[in-house]
Amino acid sequence: MSESTARNILKLRRLSGMTQDDFARIADVSRGAVAQWEGGRAEPRMGNIQRLSDYFHVPKAWIIEDGGMDGVRMAAGILVKEATSEVDEQEATLISLYRSMSEDGRAALLASARGLAMAYPGETPQTSMRSA
Repeated sequence: MSESTARNILKLRRLSGMTQDDFARIADVSRGAVAQWEGGRAEPRMGNIQRLSDYFHVPKAWIIEDGGMDGVRMAAGILVKEATSEVDEQEATLISLYRSMSEDGRAALLASARGLAMAYPGETPQTSMRSA
């Protein structure tokens, strides 16, 4: 098993504040299997990776790729990757709510957000560059 996958799984579990038993229930394996993954003695199957990815709302790459969990932190109950963007608590809350919705709910939320953005324009990088 790759050491990076083992590190990523351990970091994901610790960031989420879960025991190996909790993590095992999500992945549908035994606690011993989680211990073996974290110790680099066994490789999780793709189905287990998919269940973890779905549960935590993270890309599978974060779990299996070298450095996948680098820069990842917990913000307002969700995992965010600092290298991709700075997310404040309000933004993290919006992301968490979005991720908890059905596809129809997500579409409705995006449509509403676009309407609100047009009704209440704020300072964005594009608008601030035009006014400079």
